[in-house]
Amino acid sequence: MSYLRELFATPLSEQKWTDVDAMNRELLGLIEARQVREPGIIKSNVGGWHSTTDLLQWGGAAVAELRTGIGRAVKCFVAHERGIAFDSFSLELGLDVWANWMPAGAWHKPHAHPNANISGVYYLVTGDDGGELVLLDPRGPAMYETPGTNRVDRVTIQPSVGLLVLFPASVLHYVTPLVEGTRVSISFNITVTKLTRRDAPG
Repeated sequence: MSYLRELFATPLSEQKWTDVDAMNRELLGLIEARQVREPGIIKSNVGGWHSTTDLLQWGGAAVAELRTGIGRAVKCFVAHERGIAFDSFSLELGLDVWANWMPAGAWHKPHAHPNANISGVYYLVTGDDGGELVLLDPRGPAMYETPGTNRVDRVTIQPSVGLLVLFPASVLHYVTPLVEGTRVSISFNITVTKLTRRDAPG
C-alpha cells in the first residue's frame, strides 16, 4: 500500500472582493494626497512611490473597511494552514500596511518579508500591461525542465481590481515592469502575535 502526501506545502490565497468601488475611490484619494506631501521610501521598488508602513493610521471609513477585510482573509488563511475551523479561534495581529504607486517602467526586485508570517497585496488600479506578481518556489529553481510541461518553479498572479492575495512572508517574489498605465496597490505584512482556541479547556 502506498499513498502520496505533500510536505511543507506553500499556501496561496486569492480572493476577489466585490462592491469595492466606494472603498477604492476613498483609498485612492488618500494615497494621492500622501504622494503629494511625502517623498516615499525605497524598499524593493525600482521607480514608483512606496509609502510609509502606517497606512492603517491614515483614518477614514475605507481604511477601516480594508482592515476588516484583511483581518478576515488572514483568519481564513490561518485556518487552512493550521487545519482548524474558522470559528474555533481568534487572532491577535500586527500589521504593517503601505501603498505602492507604479507608473510605466517601475517594478519590484526579488525579495521576501522577514519578521512577518504572512504577506499580501490588494489591487486598486492595475495598469494596461505588466505589473504581475511572481512568486518563486521556496525549494529553489526547477532542476530539470521537462519538454512539453509548464515551469513549476514560479507562479504568476495577474492583477485585477479588487483582488487580494496572501502568501507566506518567506516566499521570494517580485513584480514585473509595468508597460503602460499606472498600477496602484496596497501591500501588507502580517505578524500573528497570538492565536487563542475557543475550544481549549478553560
